[in-house]
Amino acid sequence: MFKTLVKILLNQSNMELPGIFAQQKMSPSVRYTGKGFPEDMGKAQESAVLLLLYPVNDTLNIVLIERSKYKGVHSGQISLPGGKHELSDKSLIETALREASEEIGVITSDVSIIREMTPLFVPASGFIIQPVLSYIMYKPDFIADQTEVNKIIEVNITELFNPLNLRINKISMEGFSISAPCYNINQYQIWGATAMILSELHEILKQAKLSITK
Repeated sequence: MFKTLVKILLNQSNMELPGIFAQQKMSPSVRYTGKGFPEDMGKAQESAVLLLLYPVNDTLNIVLIERSKYKGVHSGQISLPGGKHELSDKSLIETALREASEEIGVITSDVSIIREMTPLFVPASGFIIQPVLSYIMYKPDFIADQTEVNKIIEVNITELFNPLNLRINKISMEGFSISAPCYNINQYQIWGATAMILSELHEILKQAKLSITK
């Protein structure tokens, strides 16, 4: 089944992306609280994250991370492996692969790229994130970087996008009352930029007419 799903995604990789419309389905009601950066793409720093699909008992799965605590806006949050583009990176795809290797120990030579997804600007940190959709044909032995990653989170795609796992969180931040859609799975709450990126993945899977999601 996993090979069939990947083949379908590869065959559909030239289709138009769902884009901002899909991302906004999981967008918090307030994305800019007056601290950080305004919605100014010209000031954005480039970064990339890897959406890595892999099989577990022939089902489709994805890996997320819980970031370590640090002085920053994304401290302790659930995210996709990834980070800032470095001058030594030849492309944002290379950035995503390098960061995944550093953060979760993925063997990048075994990873195949399906496509780049829609970039997403994050006002709080001033980064524009390039999501990179990829797959690997086996379940990796993930190794968490002890500095950046508190925990590796493996998630079944069907469970992730089950409508019963969709929640609306109320968050108080910088004096704002924010309604934040989130995926609530395995006791983790996935919201913000990560949820918005995953929302586009959900639409891509539905666009490809895959029956694993609703």
